[in-house]
Amino acid sequence: MSVDAQYHIQLRTFIPQVLADQRFISRGYLTGESPQGYYWVVIDPARHNFQVWQKKTGLSYLAFGALVKAIFLPFLPQYRYRWTALTLNSSGYSNGPMMEVGRPADLGRLLIQYVGVIALASLLGVTVLWTILSGSITTGALVGALAALGLGVPAGVQKAFEEWSKKFVPFGFVEGTAAGVHDPGMGYNGDLVSFGRGPSQAFPSFKLSRTKSPTGFTEGMGGLIPVIVNYVPSTIVPNTPGYSLPFTNLTAKQGITAWGLIPLDGSAVPPPDGWSPELPYCGPLSAEELGYDDDCNDDCDDGCDDGCDEDCDDDRLDGVIIVAGNDSSGIQLPKHFATIGVRDGVAMDGSDSVMMGSQTDEYLDRIPWYKDLIQRYGFYCS
Repeated sequence: MSVDAQYHIQLRTFIPQVLADQRFISRGYLTGESPQGYYWVVIDPARHNFQVWQKKTGLSYLAFGALVKAIFLPFLPQYRYRWTALTLNSSGYSNGPMMEVGRPADLGRLLIQYVGVIALASLLGVTVLWTILSGSITTGALVGALAALGLGVPAGVQKAFEEWSKKFVPFGFVEGTAAGVHDPGMGYNGDLVSFGRGPSQAFPSFKLSRTKSPTGFTEGMGGLIPVIVNYVPSTIVPNTPGYSLPFTNLTAKQGITAWGLIPLDGSAVPPPDGWSPELPYCGPLSAEELGYDDDCNDDCDDGCDDGCDEDCDDDRLDGVIIVAGNDSSGIQLPKHFATIGVRDGVAMDGSDSVMMGSQTDEYLDRIPWYKDLIQRYGFYCS
């Protein structure tokens, strides 16, 4: 695992440093680790398409069934959900939304159904075949019983769990046009939010919305946890600006991954009405902080005459997006996002669902084997 830089995610100079880095200039993204324990990837969405990704289907890692997987998975490179993320060839990726798990009663019914059918089929099929080959019905029955226990039962367990996992649904919608995903989810939003972009890759197409409708999203998800909304960071303190019960619940466990939108137009945005003077307010990055030349701007507004550099505005981005996280407490991330100029940001499913990386580098991976059955979606940039 490697990162490009060690810039501090809690400093106001973070984004200007990233924008000036030649690796970001040449590639359109930069990976890093903050001394505070946060991994991060800053991405130019105009150069790297922001999309929804979906876990690949079909047999995974071993074909011997769930029991064999449970024994050997700790020693294997991991499972289908993680493997899908590593094959995206992405500049940055993360896990997805919270999922509603299927009912245990359904799992019990499926176990009885599939274990019984597959084990019986294994018993009968192998018994008949081995009896023909060996000429002994006793030997055939013994080999058939071993096949039923060693192959049929694990295969039945795997099939039951895979069918059960199809009943898992995200809290909110998942709209991934490029991947052909149109999942309405549970339709729940509550105090959760939606996040993504419209038809364009351009930064102005990105938005955070408090609606649970997929309308207006080409690539997006609902049922996500607000981290920062209109420059106001989420808090766990009731009756304060930014208080969020979903974020409070998220911070009760270890692990967080979050996406954020960082405008780079240099415009000032005042604190919202009712903002308490004793609370720090960072707001968007100013033109001065971004190193913009206002004189050149003024001249170019007049048509780039009189020797003005026609390219003075060409290299400026509308905005960048960031994905960041750690495998410990995420309680400080909203403040860090506010400091570096994030306007809107959301957290994905937390705790042991946290996953984040770039290309084939895994920065965060807390996915245990059983979460591979539950998790299905994520965000990434190509």
